[in-house]
Amino acid sequence: MVLFAVALPFTALASETDFYFQVQSLDWREYDLNDKQLVKESGPIFGMGYTGKYYIPKPLVLKPRIELFGGVVDYDGQTWGGDPVSAETGFLGVKLEADLGLNFPITLDFPLENKRFSIEPFAGLGNRQWTRHTGYFEDWNIFYSRFGLRVVMVEESDKNEFFAEGALKLPISNKMTADLTDLGFSKITLRPGKKPSFYIEGGIRLSKFKISLFYEGLRFLKAPDVDLGTRDGQQWFCYQPESKADIYGLNLGYSF
Repeated sequence: MVLFAVALPFTALASETDFYFQVQSLDWREYDLNDKQLVKESGPIFGMGYTGKYYIPKPLVLKPRIELFGGVVDYDGQTWGGDPVSAETGFLGVKLEADLGLNFPITLDFPLENKRFSIEPFAGLGNRQWTRHTGYFEDWNIFYSRFGLRVVMVEESDKNEFFAEGALKLPISNKMTADLTDLGFSKITLRPGKKPSFYIEGGIRLSKFKISLFYEGLRFLKAPDVDLGTRDGQQWFCYQPESKADIYGLNLGYSF
C-alpha cells in the first residue's frame, strides 16, 4: 500500500493511469542434471497493480508498472535425502518495471477507417523480488531488461480499446538467498544462471474498465554448488536446480 501511495501523486501527470486486481496461476518446476523433475509447485497467486503512461513529450512514452502479489500454493517435491514430500509453499513479492517506447500512429483505409491504430516498440528494465517459504525462507531478487512491441486499436468514440503486448526478457542478474539456520546451517547466497523468457498480454478497455489476459515466464539455469561445511562427519553442499515458472493471469482494472 505504501508503493501505491507513492504512485498516486504522479497520476495527475499521466495521460492514462490504471489500477487493477490480479489473479495468477503459478506453475513452478525444478529439475536435476538429467532433466528429471524434482519439485513442482502450483496454485493461485493474488495481487494488485498500477501502470501509467507518460508522454515526455510525444512520441516518447514512459510506462512504469508496480505489482504486489502473494499466495499459498501446493508443493510436491522431496527432502534433501530424496524422500517424497507434499506440503504448501508461501509466496510474497513485488514487481517493478519501467519501459520507454516510441509511439507511431497508423492510418488504415476501408474497412477500418473508423478506428485508430498505433504501434509502440519499447525497451525497459525490471526488478522482481519475492520471498518463498519451503520449510525455510528463500529470498529471490532478479533484474532484467525488456524489449518488445505494443499494438493498440482505438474506436472512433475513444471509449473502447483493444491492445496487445509482447516482450523478450533478458536477465541481468539473479540472486537467491536461503536462510538454512533452522536446518543447522548458515544463510547462503546462490546465483542461478541466466536464461531468456517472455511476457505476453492482450485485452480490451470498455470505457473506463479494462480486462486482460497475460502469460509471464521465468527461467533459471542451475546455480553453482555452495559448500555448507561438515556436519556429523559428512560434507554438505547446496545448489539451486534448473528452475522455471509459467504464470498465467487475469487483470481486472479501472482507467483514469
